[in-house]
Amino acid sequence: MQRRKDLWGEDADVWKPERWLSRRPGWEYLPFNGGPRICIGQQFALTEAGYVTVRLLQKFDQIDGSAISKQVRHGLTLTTCPADGVNVRLHEAAH
Repeated sequence: MQRRKDLWGEDADVWKPERWLSRRPGWEYLPFNGGPRICIGQQFALTEAGYVTVRLLQKFDQIDGSAISKQVRHGLTLTTCPADGVNVRLHEAAH
């Protein structure tokens, strides 16, 4: 859906953040859907993701991404993710 040329134009596969400026928030990210059939777990999933992110930032004081290659490949399905994963080293913060 996010790369349909009939909806987004011939450059649908190109990263262009400005194409989202005129869109109504809430309907562009389809994994949660919207309207009467919106995912009932959306707020829980977003809250949980935010909580996990904050806890990671509290536990580690350095993130070393030197193992990440310069060429990023994408795994494109309903959502997008790095095709090769994200390999980082975390340095535990001193308490």
